[in-house]
Amino acid sequence: MARGTGRVTEPREESRDRRASIRDVLARNTRAWREHKNLTQQQVAKACGGWDHTEISRIERGRNVEVETLETLARALGVTESDLLCRKKWRPPKGE
Repeated sequence: MARGTGRVTEPREESRDRRASIRDVLARNTRAWREHKNLTQQQVAKACGGWDHTEISRIERGRNVEVETLETLARALGVTESDLLCRKKWRPPKGE
């Protein structure tokens, strides 16, 4: 509720993002990086060692992921694990 107004207001993007689960953050960032690099789910799956594209879809929907999966996914996208788990709103890196 907004202070003193009696109205309910939407939380700011930053505070809303802090409440997102790490799976949701991973899902959002995986899709953002994949789209930034103009890759399909099938292309990423192949780069992950022949995974089925449904595995990438599952990750992008916020399903559980093992650490080894995260490492493989980061390598396939050419990013770090930290890039995929960063809670800040994702923006394409400068110069890309």
